[in-house]
Amino acid sequence: MIIFLLIIIFSLLINLLLKKSYIPGFIVVIFIGFFSSSYLINDSFFSIDNYSGYICITALVIIFLRASLQIQLSLTSKSNLIIYLLAIIPGFLEAICIAILSYFITPLNFLEALMLGFIMTAVSPAVIVPMMIDLQKRKIGTNKKIPSIILAAASLDDIISILMFSILLTIYETSYIDNYSIAINTFLLLILFILFRFFRRKYKNFINNFSKILSFMWLFASVLLFIFIGSQIDLNIAKQSGFIGCIIIFLGIFIRSISILICLIKTPLLFREKLFIMVSLWPKATVQAALGAIPLMLMINLGQNTTSGYWILSLSTLSIIITAPLGAFMISWSSKKWLTKN
Repeated sequence: MIIFLLIIIFSLLINLLLKKSYIPGFIVVIFIGFFSSSYLINDSFFSIDNYSGYICITALVIIFLRASLQIQLSLTSKSNLIIYLLAIIPGFLEAICIAILSYFITPLNFLEALMLGFIMTAVSPAVIVPMMIDLQKRKIGTNKKIPSIILAAASLDDIISILMFSILLTIYETSYIDNYSIAINTFLLLILFILFRFFRRKYKNFINNFSKILSFMWLFASVLLFIFIGSQIDLNIAKQSGFIGCIIIFLGIFIRSISILICLIKTPLLFREKLFIMVSLWPKATVQAALGAIPLMLMINLGQNTTSGYWILSLSTLSIIITAPLGAFMISWSSKKWLTKN
C-alpha cells in the first residue's frame, strides 16, 4: 500500500512539474504505470485491476460534467451551427477512416475496428480545456469566440464518441453483465450533462464552486486512470502495433484536418484562425484512457481471446503519446502566430 501511495504522489508531482511544458504530465504517468505494472496488478492488498471499472466510469463522469460546465455558448442558437458541424463531421469521418484501416491491417474484426475508431477520434479535454481557458483569460482570439467554439466542439465531440462507442460495445456483446453497464452509464451521463446545462443558468455560484471541486477530483482521477492504462500495456503487441499505429493515427488526423477546414469554409474566420481551430482539435488523451481498456476488460471477463483487446489498448495509448504533446505544442505555438489579442 505504501508503494502504491508513493507511485500516486510521484505521478502527481510529475503532473505539476510538467504543467507548463509541451509534454503533458499524463504521458509520463502512463510510463510510470507501465514500469510499475507488476506491483500494481499483483499486489495482494491493492490490485488496480480490481478497481479498473470504477476508475474508468469515475473518469467518464468527471469528463462529462466538466465538459458541460466549460461550454460558454448557447447550443441552441442557429448562429452556433458551426459547433455541431465541428463536433460531428470530423469525428465521424476520422472514426470511419480508422475503422477501415484497422480492419485491413490489424487483427481486429470490423465491429472491433469501429469501436477503436470512436475511441481514437475523441479529442482531449485534458489538453484542450486548460489551454483554451488560458487563452480566454488573456483575451486571445476571444473577439471571434474562437476558444469558446473549440471548447464547445471538443466537449460535444467527446460526448458523441463515447455514446457511439457505448452503442457498439452493447452490440458487440449484448449478454455482457458486470458491476456496471457502459450503455446505461452513458445514458445517465447524458442526463447529467443536460441537467448541468440547465442548472448552470439558475445557480451560477453553486456551479462555479462545483467546477472547482471537479477540477480537484480530476487531478487524482486522471492520475489513477493513466497509471491503470500504463499497467495494462502488452509490450509485445505494443511493438507490433507501433508502425501500423502511426499510419492509422496520422491518416486519421489528416482526414480530421481536411474535414475541419471544409466545415469552416463559409465562416468569416481568417484562414490562419481556421488553421488554429484545426490543430486545436488534434490532441487525444482522456477519452482514450477511459475507454481504451474497456474492450480488453470485457474480453477477459468473458474468457475470450484478448489479442484484439490489447491491440485496441495499444493503439489508443499510442494515439495519446503522439497527439497530446504534438497538439499541445501546436496550440501554444499557433496561438501566438495565428490569433490576435483583443
